[in-house]
Amino acid sequence: MFGVSLEKIDKWTKKGKVERLIKAASDSDKDIRLAAIRGLGKVDHEKSFNSLVFILRDEDPEIRGTACESLGELRKVIAEEHLKYIAKNDPDKKVKEKAIEAIKKIDEVNEEAL
Repeated sequence: MFGVSLEKIDKWTKKGKVERLIKAASDSDKDIRLAAIRGLGKVDHEKSFNSLVFILRDEDPEIRGTACESLGELRKVIAEEHLKYIAKNDPDKKVKEKAIEAIKKIDEVNEEAL
C-alpha cells in the first residue's frame, strides 16, 4: 500500500477511518499491519470487530496475538467465543496467552456493568 505511514494510521484511528485501517491491516510492511490492527481495537465498529476476527487466522503469530489484544480492547462479549477458540487451539503459546488476557479484559468490563 503506497504512502501508508505510522502517522497516518494514528490519524485514521483517531478519526475512526475503519476502511483505511482494514486496508492497512493487510499491508506488506509488518509494522504498518501491527499498527493498523491496534488501531482497529480502538475503533468500536462492526467492521473493526469482523476484521479482527478474520485476522485471528493469519499465519504470523505476532499478528494473531495483536488481533487478540485488539479484540480485548473492543471489550465485546461476542469476541469471547473466538478468543476461547484461539486460547484452546492456537499452536503458539504466546498467542494463547494473549487470547486469555483479552478474555479477562472483556470479563472485567462486563462484571463492572452489572
